[in-house]
Amino acid sequence: MQNLFIPLFHAPHDTSTGGTISIRHNEWSRRRGGLANLGFPTRYPPGPSALGILTEIGVSAMRLSGIPCTTIQRFFVPVLAALLFLTLSAAQAQDSGAAQISYEGNLGPARIGLTVVVKGGAVTGGHYFYAKYLTDIPLNGSVQPGALALKGQDGGSFTLKFVGNGSEGGKPLNFENSVGLEGAWSNEGKTLPVKLTAAGQSPIRASGRWYEMVTDQSDAAFEANVQGFYEAVLAGDRAAAAKFVSFPLRVNHSGKSRMVRNPGELIAQWETIFTPAYLAALKKDPPHDLSIIQGQAMLGDGQAFFSDKGATALNIP
Repeated sequence: MQNLFIPLFHAPHDTSTGGTISIRHNEWSRRRGGLANLGFPTRYPPGPSALGILTEIGVSAMRLSGIPCTTIQRFFVPVLAALLFLTLSAAQAQDSGAAQISYEGNLGPARIGLTVVVKGGAVTGGHYFYAKYLTDIPLNGSVQPGALALKGQDGGSFTLKFVGNGSEGGKPLNFENSVGLEGAWSNEGKTLPVKLTAAGQSPIRASGRWYEMVTDQSDAAFEANVQGFYEAVLAGDRAAAAKFVSFPLRVNHSGKSRMVRNPGELIAQWETIFTPAYLAALKKDPPHDLSIIQGQAMLGDGQAFFSDKGATALNIP
């Protein structure tokens, strides 16, 4: 179970209409709202042992299948909560090493992602990247009471504080009970504000590869395919996008699913799939350091899922 990935929770798109669940990261107050709408307890902090976070693994899998959230709430939530608690307990018993904890947000006006490697409460490595370039900049640093100091190989320094929302019950903030990081980045006399939201965490894989449980390809090769799909869709290049799809492609929308069986059908149905709302959602998250859900890589809020053969499912807002 070393490859078990636990992303954090984002509120559903529309639980009142039976829309599919959108899983991603955000402040715990918003995650609590999403959990409450699905019938989850809301007293748990956003640490990796929280019952709501456990259950998200199963809910994310249902998101992949396009199951309406009303069905999830009524039939699956109670069973998932119990089963996934046992699953994570076994996983934690087998893995007591380092974990990679990811964040995303803004450094000044620029969108960035940041991952720190933590072992025994200490930072042992990590990286950050600009969404515009998707190139990792290695980091090292240290944990201080309620704060985090990081230094990049580019000379940039982060001075950050853990951010909570009151659910920590007055306890000191750390990686386990915080919902993000805020502070400043500085380099060569220039200082910019930083605001990051917790995105997820997973054990460090023995191979060191991010996508070990998805593919035998290198991380760079796998992400090249994801980025190929991403760029082709945003450019409106139908033929190019089809090359990065593993058919049949499941398309989920408004609680219903349909299968697109070949490139010809994808091209013919393009406008009904890649709507302005979908394209706007797709642009929000960079195709790098994707969350891993049930053996597939999830882009953004679940806009697309990828196996080692290409895109397998899309969720249309």
